[in-house]
Amino acid sequence: MLTILMGRARSGKSKRILREIAEKGDSSRQILLVPEHASHQAEVDLCRACGDTASRHAEVLSFRRLATRVLAITGGAADVTLDAGGKLLTLQRSLTELAPVLKVYRRPSQRAAFLEQLMSPELGEMEYGEDEKLHFGAAYYPERSGCATEYHLISARQRSAELERPVKKGVAEARLAAERIWQLLDEKYPITGEDGTLRPCRPEDIVILMRSPGSRAAVFAAALAERGVPCSFQEQGDYFSSMEVSTLLSLLHGGGINPHEPDF
Repeated sequence: MLTILMGRARSGKSKRILREIAEKGDSSRQILLVPEHASHQAEVDLCRACGDTASRHAEVLSFRRLATRVLAITGGAADVTLDAGGKLLTLQRSLTELAPVLKVYRRPSQRAAFLEQLMSPELGEMEYGEDEKLHFGAAYYPERSGCATEYHLISARQRSAELERPVKKGVAEARLAAERIWQLLDEKYPITGEDGTLRPCRPEDIVILMRSPGSRAAVFAAALAERGVPCSFQEQGDYFSSMEVSTLLSLLHGGGINPHEPDF
């Protein structure tokens, strides 16, 4: 059963929790979950409350360490995770989508300072420093010639040589992309390899980004197969189930706000 202790600072909430952990002793394994910045002091307080045997039945975990523990047990610790910049972009996207239904945080959510506060180690346990920030006008990659953006105009109802009926626009788009990729591979378009030298591009160097793949993935796979281009498709899960968006929703819930209510 969930028990919520509410009260002002220094009203005895932490002491009561520590006392209950000490009373249970070795009868069960207990976890004291605290923010990252309070983990050290919590460990000191736990040792004072439980004595020398505290480590046998209790431990202090931050949210990050708890996530690491769960991934180590259930698998997934080796998965690639977002860096601080990717997390910031994900939070910005989620706030943009939630802005129309926000009531209290509608205006603050559009400010950079609001996002930086969510990314702070104290609130969101995310390290976001100068190395991860995007600065206007900063030079990152040297300019390259011959890399201009390509624009292609295709007929949405073009006909196929094999079929008399018009081709659907999704099929036409997939065939155009497959044709262009095949041309890049056939002409051995040069790219910079891992060692910094130029080499011909390979199928695994090319990525097709789709906002909502759905059934379109099968159409593109068929078009690429027609041109003899190997491919694989990977679709992420539900947007709101991602770690960053879940963290944001948890922070809002922690403030007594339900983002799913109409008044939010």
